[in-house]
Amino acid sequence: MESIIQTRADAIRAFINGLSGTVHVTFEEGTHAAWLYELIKPLVAEIVVCNPRRNKLLSEGSKGDKIDANKLAHLLRANLLKTVYHVEHGTRALKELAHSYDSLVMDSIRVMNRIKAIYRGRAIGCAGNGVYLNTRRGEWLEKLNEPGVKNRAERAGRVRERE
Repeated sequence: MESIIQTRADAIRAFINGLSGTVHVTFEEGTHAAWLYELIKPLVAEIVVCNPRRNKLLSEGSKGDKIDANKLAHLLRANLLKTVYHVEHGTRALKELAHSYDSLVMDSIRVMNRIKAIYRGRAIGCAGNGVYLNTRRGEWLEKLNEPGVKNRAERAGRVRERE
């Protein structure tokens, strides 16, 4: 069976509920994988989320959504798919918190590197972490002569402050 449906919870549920017999589903790990897994897990007999990099047969031959879907269906029937571990709600919140923390750390480091680059690009020594301190921001901004650069450094400092 071949169908194209909207990426909406109600449309997906209605489609799966409209199928008869024992339903087995597979799809590749991606942006929507965790959401889709939780959405359809209670509606099907088996769900396999697979790692596209580990399923070598998918890389052979022509590529396209319809071709890949057919190949996935054949691999599922033959039990040849390499699965990716997915769990229901239990650890999802913890996983999201870890992702948030990693993103905040990476964003903060990126802003800190931009601030230092502004000063280093004008041969102003900025060793240590004094350049990031709110209490010393005015002192550091005084060292910049160009209005546009001073404005950029001030904005970067405010972004750092919010994080």
